[in-house]
Amino acid sequence: QHHGHARRLLIDTFGDSLRYVNKLFRRRYGLGPQKKVPAHMPHMLDKNILADLQSIYPQEYEETSSHRFRRGNDMQLAFAYFHFLINEKLLPSVSPVSTLLAEFDRDGD
Repeated sequence: QHHGHARRLLIDTFGDSLRYVNKLFRRRYGLGPQKKVPAHMPHMLDKNILADLQSIYPQEYEETSSHRFRRGNDMQLAFAYFHFLINEKLLPSVSPVSTLLAEFDRDGD
């Protein structure tokens, strides 16, 4: 019983942190469509894009880094990164996703 309770708290904390990042993004980008959570899998991340994202939310990332364990006000990396790519269109260091994909399509098909 106790183990199940701890698992539920972990799941709730993860959900709380997703809602927290979603709230930050809604303030910056507006309501928009419902944001989906990226699959649990390896992700390729661009360090320059991460730096741009972290420069917009420096306090939030500093707070997240200070936590020993996951908390409800953490920045969820994959969720924030992919929705930042989708929503942030004006930063010169962020290439449109189609341009990024074209860079990997070496044979042009």
